[in-house]
Amino acid sequence: MIINKNCLNCKVEMKAKRIDRKYCKKCKSLLSVRRWRKKHIEKDRSQARAWARSHVEINRARVKVWYKNNKEKAKETIKLWKERNPKKSSEYTNRRRALKRNTQVNKISHLKIFLKTPYCFYCNKKITLKESELDHYIPLSKGGKHIESNLKVSCHLCNYKKLAKMPDDFYKTDYFKNLKGDKK
Repeated sequence: MIINKNCLNCKVEMKAKRIDRKYCKKCKSLLSVRRWRKKHIEKDRSQARAWARSHVEINRARVKVWYKNNKEKAKETIKLWKERNPKKSSEYTNRRRALKRNTQVNKISHLKIFLKTPYCFYCNKKITLKESELDHYIPLSKGGKHIESNLKVSCHLCNYKKLAKMPDDFYKTDYFKNLKGDKK
């Protein structure tokens, strides 16, 4: 006896021989794939990354289409990523700015620079990695390069006060003069 039922997932009408059948063949196979992915999440991610590395152009085009069709969701996703990864976000921004100015750009490790000196370069205050920021000693806007030797660890306040000033100009400001443990 054949029974007409609707699939619980896609609501398409299907003909079922058994009363307990809940899903059409297409949805049943999709659900089994989802269960497998959930169970083998790391393997699935590594396979997806490997595919993306070997199909760069196809993946770029696919991502571009997705962004175009999902602008609001894309903005929200980017915003969340930036909140979760402030150091990486800052690094990407600085690299982009340096590339726009055609200056030398090297890949930078915030942790590596911080471990050399866990103190603010300007006020000598001991800071944690989370509190630390990388400051371009000679600002990108003044022709500085995005390389390790031009980056200094600083606290948020000193980095904010320095902005795009040249070091000599920053040392002349009232803020710097009032700091304890002056460098000059």
